Amino acid sequence: MSTESERFELHQELKNRLGDHVADSLMTMLPPDGWSDFARTSDIDRLRAETISRFDQADARMNEKMTHFERRMDEKFTHFEARMNQKLEHFEGRMDQQFKHFDTQTNEKLTDFQTRIDQRFEHFEGRIDQQFK
Repeated sequence: MSTESERFELHQELKNRLGDHVADSLMTMLPPDGWSDFARTSDIDRLRAETISRFDQADARMNEKMTHFERRMDEKFTHFEARMNQKLEHFEGRMDQQFKHFDTQTNEKLTDFQTRIDQRFEHFEGRIDQQFK
C-alpha cells in the first residue's frame, strides 16, 4: 500500500517524464488505496468453490428434508387410507344389518298381510258355502 506522499512523488515524476495530461490519466487508473483491495483470480476461484460447496450442502439438506417429508406424507396417507377403509367396512356392516332388519320386518309384515288375506278369503268362502248349502 502506498502512502499519500508516495503517490504524490509518482505523479510528479510522471508529469516530468510524460507530461501533465498523461500523468493525470495514469494516476486516475491507479486504485485509491492500493492493489490489496482487488481480488485476484485465485481469490475468485476460491470464493466460487466455497459458494458451490455451500449450495451443494444446502441442496443436500433440502433433498434430505424433502425425502423425510415425502416419507411422512406417505405414512400419513397410508394411515388415513387404512382408517377410511375401516370406517367404510364398519359403515357397510351397519348398512347390511339395517337392510337385513328391514328385509326381516318386510317379510314379517308381508307374511302377516298374506295370512290375514288368506283368513278373509277362508271366511268369505265359508260364508259363500253357507249361502249355497
